[in-house]
Amino acid sequence: KIEAAIPDNIKSIYLQAHNHVYSESSDKKFITSGAGGTNHYTCGTSSAFPYCNNSNYGFVKVTITAEGAVSSQFVDYNGKVIH
Repeated sequence: KIEAAIPDNIKSIYLQAHNHVYSESSDKKFITSGAGGTNHYTCGTSSAFPYCNNSNYGFVKVTITAEGAVSSQFVDYNGKVIH
């Protein structure tokens, strides 16, 4: 959960971590990130987190609009949007 004062000129935040796994909740309010990657972690089978990727290396891009809407994307290390 990101709770910080974000300056008006910041439009996106990139989250990167040791590459292991990325998953997203069904309501898109929560993500877990080791940012994805070939790994020693497996994806779960929880219906609360229906999307999980543990095979691509990458990072999470969080976009915040001026109105305060937040969205996220999983992007591979070459810049291709995976999810």
